[in-house]
Amino acid sequence: MTDRRRGRRASQKVRALLAAGVVVGIGAASTLAAWTDNETATASLTAGTFGIVGSTDGATFTDHPAEGPAQLAFDAPAAGLIPETTVHASFSVRTTTGSAAGTASLAADAANGSALGAYLTYGVSSTAGACDAAAFDAGTVLVPRGSVLTTAPTATQNLDANGGSTITYCFEITMPANTDNAAQGLTVAPRWTVNAQNT
Repeated sequence: MTDRRRGRRASQKVRALLAAGVVVGIGAASTLAAWTDNETATASLTAGTFGIVGSTDGATFTDHPAEGPAQLAFDAPAAGLIPETTVHASFSVRTTTGSAAGTASLAADAANGSALGAYLTYGVSSTAGACDAAAFDAGTVLVPRGSVLTTAPTATQNLDANGGSTITYCFEITMPANTDNAAQGLTVAPRWTVNAQNT
C-alpha cells in the first residue's frame, strides 16, 4: 500500500511539473509577442490657385465675368461709323497675385456677325502695350486684318505666374469703303472672351 501511495504521489508531482512547464512556456511566448514598434509619417498639402484679370487701359486690372464684361475704349468714336473708318482698342490680361502660370486663348462670339457686325471687318494683334495702326503692325498678328468679326485666333499665348507677364490684345475694327447702304443705323455689341488655363 505504501509503495502504491508513493507511486501516485510521484506521478502527481510529474504531472504538476509538466503543467507548470506548459504554463511557463505560454507565458514566455505571450511576453515575446508584446514587443512592438512603429513609425508614422504625415504631410501638409495645400492646393494652388489660378486666375486672370483684365484691363482696358493696361494699368488697372480687375475681374470681368461674362455678366459684367469690360467695355473697350477705342482711340476714335465707335459710334456713327462710316465707310473707310478704322478704330482701335486694347484689352490686356495677366494672372492674379499668387496664381500659377498658364496659357490664354481669345474666343469670338458667334453673334458678332449679326446686324452691323455683318458689315464690319477686324483684326487682332498681340502688342507690347500700345494699340494703334503702328502698334498693330509691329505686334504678333493673331487675326489678320479684314477678317469677319466671328474669327478667333488659333494660337495660344503664355502667361507667367503671379502676374509676371501681360498679354495685350489690340483690336482693329474697320468699316470697309464698299459697305452697303443697308448698314446705316445698325448696331452691334461684339464680344470676345479670353479663356485661360493653368500649365
